[in-house]
Amino acid sequence: MPERRSTRTDALTEHGVLALPLHGTLGQIETTLRLALGGQWRVPLAWIEWDVGENFVWNAGHQLVVNETEFVAQLRATLMWKTWGRL
Repeated sequence: MPERRSTRTDALTEHGVLALPLHGTLGQIETTLRLALGGQWRVPLAWIEWDVGENFVWNAGHQLVVNETEFVAQLRATLMWKTWGRL
């Protein structure tokens, strides 16, 4: 009896490996490396937090060989107060 073979060859090669064009199907992977320094200052009713750093981005916007460098600085301030009395 002859061996029965599948006619479905759209996703598999004859060796069983995916034959999808991975470069065009999945696109480029954007990779980010962040070097940063952060800190905080707290007193009883206020907090100040800061973060300064640089982002190195490879394949920015998911495009091949588009590299970017971004400078990022953040400052967060939180004030708290107490109220005396009844609800």
